[in-house]
Amino acid sequence: MTEAKPMGPRHLLLPVHADHGLDARLGAAIALARRFGATLHCLHARTPPGAGRAISASGMARLDEEEARAGKRLRRTVETRLAEAGVEWDWQDRPGNVVDALVGEAPLADLVLVSPMTEGSGPAVSEPIAEPLLLRSPTPLLIAPDGPAAFDTAMIAWNGSAQSALAMREALPLLRGAAAVHIVTAAADIRDFPPERAIDYLRAHGIESAHHIAADGGADAADTLTREAARLGADYIVMGGYSRSRLNELIFGGVTRHMLRRPPVPIFIRH
Repeated sequence: MTEAKPMGPRHLLLPVHADHGLDARLGAAIALARRFGATLHCLHARTPPGAGRAISASGMARLDEEEARAGKRLRRTVETRLAEAGVEWDWQDRPGNVVDALVGEAPLADLVLVSPMTEGSGPAVSEPIAEPLLLRSPTPLLIAPDGPAAFDTAMIAWNGSAQSALAMREALPLLRGAAAVHIVTAAADIRDFPPERAIDYLRAHGIESAHHIAADGGADAADTLTREAARLGADYIVMGGYSRSRLNELIFGGVTRHMLRRPPVPIFIRH
């Protein structure tokens, strides 16, 4: 008899490009697909070669052929890995900007997997998409950094804002499959909803959680969350995005921007 998978995200949207973050995105997607029996919807968005450049028709044709060959190689590589992993997937090629393509497909996805904003340097780096996608996507994102991905121990970054409540609510499918759930707050940074409300909400959904007050917050909130994740052995963090105004975060820095660029573990984030 086949073992039943726990209820969780079942439709994962995975942007596929030959950038350095692809391996980590694939690893996280495969881990989720195996755990929850999810299907990976691989999206290869393709800006026309030579866009924005003055180029001859013959040069354009040559670029198009080269890109088509590279796309086929990429697809073979990715599908070989997915077949070896024993997960279900489908593939879609779409012309145009990757953010526009993902926003168009996101309404029928449970989660969109993307890489951190800082993606190194060199020709294999694709346009960073986490921040513009966070601001536009109707679906939560999972930011997948380098390293192994696991989804046993969850940490919820809770500041009592509507954004953190929305992120927790939309993370319920993931949280139901967690072996342990930790709610972390900074005592000076609680707004509309105290952590007891979050604990009661999770319990009503059959999820037990433990509350922890971080030693410090404020300007060092991102570093504090990183330390707490390490202390608790968190496999991933659930958090709301831009719970303060985006302008405020752009001027003074902020947890969202830090985590989009330097996530210590996978980040489930919702704006």
